[in-house]
Amino acid sequence: MTKRVLIAGAHEDSARAADAAQRAGIEAVVFEGPACESEALADAARTSGATGIYSASEIHMEAVAQAAETLGFPCCLPRTARFLRDKEALRAALAQHTNLNPRYGAADSHSETERALSGIGLPAVVKPTDRGRGQGGTIVEDIDDTPLAFVRAAKAAASGRVLIEAYLRGQEYRVICHAAEGKWRTLAVFSNVPADNGHLFDRALVAPVR
Repeated sequence: MTKRVLIAGAHEDSARAADAAQRAGIEAVVFEGPACESEALADAARTSGATGIYSASEIHMEAVAQAAETLGFPCCLPRTARFLRDKEALRAALAQHTNLNPRYGAADSHSETERALSGIGLPAVVKPTDRGRGQGGTIVEDIDDTPLAFVRAAKAAASGRVLIEAYLRGQEYRVICHAAEGKWRTLAVFSNVPADNGHLFDRALVAPVR
């Protein structure tokens, strides 16, 4: 039986995922419909004969999980996918059940962002509520940098909302994990080399960690 996977994501992301699938001997079908419509994804999977759905971008994660659940495909729960994609929802859930959150707030305007920064204190991080890998994030050291930080984060956010969090100084790490069938695996741990003052992007990720 031919293994076939339906891949949902932006063109560049889905092209990379399709290439990786083909190298693994899996036939790839790229979904080109609306990003967040789970019914359209499920219909496309049925029509193509796919036996799995893969989200190649964070924007599609929750819809892919909903479609997979409808079809009985292995996938994380839609609620889990929403938490993985929506940092604001994740922070709210953590606040309800734990004391693990840093000081944080959310905003959808420059003025709300500035008020949140004033309450949280500096330095702080302003980032999209629904993006990963540091996309659109800025460490704010001076309140005058608020307009730039908000614009960068809001532009990168699909929702237009930004998350503001207290910045904890120290060595930064990024941990890449994989979850399947209720089990977690750590795939990689990177040391993050932050940008110098005046620069917007981190300089490097280093592995093995320093």
